[in-house]
Amino acid sequence: MSEHITEDVVDVNKEETGLIAYFANNAVAANLMMGFIIIMGLISYNSIQRQMFPNVEINFINVQASYPGAAPREIEESILIKIEESLKDITEIKESVSRAFRNGGRISLRIREGEDLASVLDKVKQRVDSIGTFPADMEPIQVTQAEFQQDVIEMSLVGDVPLEQLKPIANQIENELLQLNNVSLANASAPDDEIAIEVQPEALKQYDLTISDITAAIRRYSANFSAGQLRTDAGIIAVRVENQYYNGEEFRNIPVKIGANGGRVLLQDVALIKDGFTEGERYFKYSGQNAIFIDVKATKSQDTIPVAESVKAYIEEKNKTLPQGLELK
Repeated sequence: MSEHITEDVVDVNKEETGLIAYFANNAVAANLMMGFIIIMGLISYNSIQRQMFPNVEINFINVQASYPGAAPREIEESILIKIEESLKDITEIKESVSRAFRNGGRISLRIREGEDLASVLDKVKQRVDSIGTFPADMEPIQVTQAEFQQDVIEMSLVGDVPLEQLKPIANQIENELLQLNNVSLANASAPDDEIAIEVQPEALKQYDLTISDITAAIRRYSANFSAGQLRTDAGIIAVRVENQYYNGEEFRNIPVKIGANGGRVLLQDVALIKDGFTEGERYFKYSGQNAIFIDVKATKSQDTIPVAESVKAYIEEKNKTLPQGLELK
């Protein structure tokens, strides 16, 4: 009985083929390829966009109305309801949310998925512009598309001083940040200014005035309003008078009554006028001191790293020039 034994013989001299085998057998080519990859990585490092989160398409359009001096109910009835009525047959709008508050209001429009936001934005602007019954002394309506924004850095202007002194400096810092090359979005979260006018009943009786007289005088002297149109060879020019008052001193000198002999009763004669901040707003503290928060954001097309570096350098330099007792943290 015979037994046949077979053995598999591997040819060690057989030449391997393929890309990996090529570089394994050619060290020079492999090193050149590695060097090329490293160089291209270094070149692209400064141009690649770096973000905390990926871009998100936000399907919202905001309609912002500003009507200084108006109460929330007046904002709703004279502005927001009219806008809602003009937009109700736009099928691309999935839902709308309206908010009325003192001095203004806002409508947030949620657009259906897959719709062309630019086209819907133009349509909303046309509808809003076609409304001709808005109050004459309100500000122009702002219609904008909500955009994705990236949080970059937050800071606080801190100081043991009243908010009245802190807010102008915070606003100045906000403006200076916006002037930096890499910064497009900055906002100081300061409370809104408010001028409180406390009418004295005894003074009203003394000068034979009513609350309606006081209100009418304030609206007459402190308001921005349209003054009609001028027709020229170049076209039609809209005329608008800017006469809104923004501090208590201006309000104190408003005449509320003018006598036959030219004598005038001023607002300060019948009311106490105080500069302050809107009631009900939050006031911030940082380690027991007054503070105003300032946040810097980046647009969806910006690289967050250069923005953060510019802001950090600004903070370091700004702290050297701030009044004693104030600090950006």
